[in-house]
Amino acid sequence: MAKQLTFQDVNNVMDNFDFFAVHAYMKLTNWTWWYQGDPDKKISSGNYIPTQDETRHLAREFLIRVLDAKEEVSAQGAGGFMAYKFPWGLKLTFEPFKSSTY
Repeated sequence: MAKQLTFQDVNNVMDNFDFFAVHAYMKLTNWTWWYQGDPDKKISSGNYIPTQDETRHLAREFLIRVLDAKEEVSAQGAGGFMAYKFPWGLKLTFEPFKSSTY
């Protein structure tokens, strides 16, 4: 039987994830995200290293998406982050290196 997951589970994952270490890794390796830009605000497109707040925001967004997914197992990710929903709970990872046969 699947555990009833709530926003408190999202908060618990967020509270126990080391965003400082992720940001340090991003700075060390020059890991960048693409920004589309905003012509109305006169902000140009380009690559940049995201702030810790931006990484937190994206991670929370992915966790909420998998929490809200109708499927019992779900995953969302980009920018190195992956959020997973399993019958037994939520998981957040930062995966700069990944290989699989499936």
